[in-house]
Amino acid sequence: MSEPQRHASDDEHDDAVREAEAAVRDVLVDVARRREAVARAEARQGPKRVPPTQALLLVALLALQAYVWFARPAWLMLPSSPPPSYRYYVDGYRMAVALERDRIETFRANHGQLPLTAQQAGRPVPGVSYAPQDSLAYVLSAGDAHARVQWSSRDSLDRSLAESVGRLHLFEQVPPR
Repeated sequence: MSEPQRHASDDEHDDAVREAEAAVRDVLVDVARRREAVARAEARQGPKRVPPTQALLLVALLALQAYVWFARPAWLMLPSSPPPSYRYYVDGYRMAVALERDRIETFRANHGQLPLTAQQAGRPVPGVSYAPQDSLAYVLSAGDAHARVQWSSRDSLDRSLAESVGRLHLFEQVPPR
């Protein structure tokens, strides 16, 4: 088999490709040399220094942060709210007892007897304990060592509940938006 004949234009094309490749190679070698020169110059200069104004600003910010963190200046801190009063807790417990009383009385009206446990009357109010005394009476209690409310089904709940509702502002008028 014989080789195909080559024309002069093919030779010119090959020469142009070789020249272009040589030019690209020269550019890449030059770029590599410049990068090495820049790296050597940076190595001779040592690490870059922070301008004095930036260093001073950094120190001032660190000092301010330490002051705020450790000293807790009054001008920056929000005032804490006072703890709830004893009366607040008692009124809240009275409301919880009243809600549990309503559930138990509803169960008694529907079934004709007291529930054996608070769960039998539905989901109990958290923090309120139920203790049946006999087939007609029971005691509800709520609270802790700080404030405790105990109510017997033989007592009247209306007066103490009305006082608590008034103090807790449960039925205030809320302005429409």
